[in-house]
Amino acid sequence: MLFNTLGTILAFFLLNIEIADFFSEPGQRVLTFRFSGHFGRDMTYTIAWALFALGLLLMSIWKQARAGRWPRWPC
Repeated sequence: MLFNTLGTILAFFLLNIEIADFFSEPGQRVLTFRFSGHFGRDMTYTIAWALFALGLLLMSIWKQARAGRWPRWPC
């Protein structure tokens, strides 16, 4: 269970690093995380995070894990 959680956190972290690297200036050696001011970058983060969340939800349904479906909208 611990390794699954750490792997998920690592995957989310790597997803954000890849997006930041893609939108950094060519030749720049430092990554900067900016979450405003550039529509394409902002939409990339939004879509990537939504797909990541959808993937987590689908995995919890497939594995029949109630913990993945627990934080849902109140009815």
